[in-house]
Amino acid sequence: MRNKQSTAEKAAPAATDAFSVGTSVNVTADDNTREGTIVEDFGVLPEATVDLGDGLQVSPKRFAVMLNDGSLVFVDEDSLTALG
Repeated sequence: MRNKQSTAEKAAPAATDAFSVGTSVNVTADDNTREGTIVEDFGVLPEATVDLGDGLQVSPKRFAVMLNDGSLVFVDEDSLTALG
């Protein structure tokens, strides 16, 4: 059985060479930097926000990164620095 790509998947650019699944990265957020590995690239996401209530809004993030301490975080490219 063949896996067909949707139109959005065909149009979405691939991850940059610096950031793809399996890449070791530093993740910087709130003046903290931690090491981890990219475990998922969700591709280009819509510029939309989700209201979580109480005025808290979040937007989707492109990458899932498994930190070396076992935590899973979701970030965009501007929070990443490639190691190596």
